Amino acid sequence: MVFCVFNEAGIRDQVKTGDSVTMEGNYLVYNDEFGIVLKNCRLCREDRNG
Repeated sequence: MVFCVFNEAGIRDQVKTGDSVTMEGNYLVYNDEFGIVLKNCRLCREDRNG
């Protein structure tokens, strides 16, 4: 699992559950609850399913 922290508002409104996305960010830490945590994330690509 990957937990992404975004710097710009509205990114989460661009994708829906089930979409395949490519994210880019800086590795921050591994967390037992959240998995890999990335900061300063940006959406590189979005592929709509359905």
